[in-house]
Amino acid sequence: MRHPAPPEFQSQAPLLDEREAAEFLTLPLRTIRERRYLGQPPAFVRMGRAVRYRRCDLLHYLESCVKTPEL
Repeated sequence: MRHPAPPEFQSQAPLLDEREAAEFLTLPLRTIRERRYLGQPPAFVRMGRAVRYRRCDLLHYLESCVKTPEL
Protein backbone atom coordinates (compact mmCIF):
# COMPACT_ATOMS: atom_id res chain seq x y z
CA MET A 1 0.00 0.00 0.00
CA ARG A 2 1.32 3.40 -0.97
CA HIS A 3 1.22 6.15 1.64
CA PRO A 4 0.40 9.72 0.60
CA ALA A 5 3.18 12.28 0.80
CA PRO A 6 3.16 14.59 3.82
CA PRO A 7 1.39 17.93 3.15
CA GLU A 8 4.66 19.88 3.02
CA PHE A 9 5.78 17.72 0.07
CA GLN A 10 2.52 17.45 -1.84
CA SER A 11 2.93 20.80 -3.57
CA GLN A 12 6.40 19.75 -4.70
CA ALA A 13 5.46 16.37 -6.14
CA PRO A 14 6.13 15.05 -8.61
CA LEU A 15 9.69 15.90 -9.40
CA LEU A 16 10.28 16.84 -13.02
CA ASP A 17 13.17 15.58 -15.10
CA GLU A 18 15.22 18.08 -17.08
CA ARG A 19 13.15 17.70 -20.25
CA GLU A 20 9.91 18.29 -18.37
CA ALA A 21 11.45 21.26 -16.54
CA ALA A 22 12.65 22.80 -19.81
CA GLU A 23 9.19 22.33 -21.30
CA PHE A 24 7.57 23.84 -18.21
CA LEU A 25 9.84 26.91 -18.48
CA THR A 26 9.53 27.01 -22.30
CA LEU A 27 13.33 26.94 -22.56
CA PRO A 28 15.49 24.77 -24.77
CA LEU A 29 16.87 21.71 -22.99
CA ARG A 30 20.39 22.94 -23.76
CA THR A 31 19.70 26.18 -21.86
CA ILE A 32 18.56 24.46 -18.68
CA ARG A 33 21.58 22.13 -18.82
CA GLU A 34 23.93 25.06 -19.35
CA ARG A 35 22.42 27.05 -16.47
CA ARG A 36 22.79 24.04 -14.17
CA TYR A 37 26.44 23.59 -15.22
CA LEU A 38 27.14 27.26 -14.53
CA GLY A 39 25.44 27.09 -11.10
CA GLN A 40 22.62 29.42 -12.15
CA PRO A 41 18.94 29.10 -11.19
CA PRO A 42 16.63 27.30 -11.20
CA ALA A 43 17.51 25.13 -8.22
CA PHE A 44 17.63 21.39 -8.83
CA VAL A 45 17.84 18.12 -6.91
CA ARG A 46 20.58 15.60 -7.61
CA MET A 47 19.92 12.01 -6.56
CA GLY A 48 22.95 10.02 -7.60
CA ARG A 49 23.22 10.64 -11.34
CA ALA A 50 19.59 11.70 -11.68
CA VAL A 51 18.76 15.40 -11.89
CA ARG A 52 15.24 16.51 -10.99
CA TYR A 53 13.46 19.82 -10.54
CA ARG A 54 10.79 20.66 -7.99
CA ARG A 55 7.82 22.54 -9.40
CA CYS A 56 8.03 25.10 -6.56
CA ASP A 57 11.65 25.91 -7.51
CA LEU A 58 10.67 26.40 -11.15
CA LEU A 59 7.84 28.73 -10.12
CA HIS A 60 10.20 30.65 -7.84
CA TYR A 61 12.66 31.01 -10.73
CA LEU A 62 9.90 32.31 -13.01
CA GLU A 63 8.87 34.87 -10.38
CA SER A 64 12.48 36.05 -10.11
CA CYS A 65 12.50 36.69 -13.87
CA VAL A 66 9.52 39.07 -13.79
CA LYS A 67 10.52 42.62 -14.62
CA THR A 68 8.13 45.47 -13.89
CA PRO A 69 8.42 48.37 -16.30
CA GLU A 70 9.28 51.70 -14.75
CA LEU A 71 6.98 54.56 -15.67
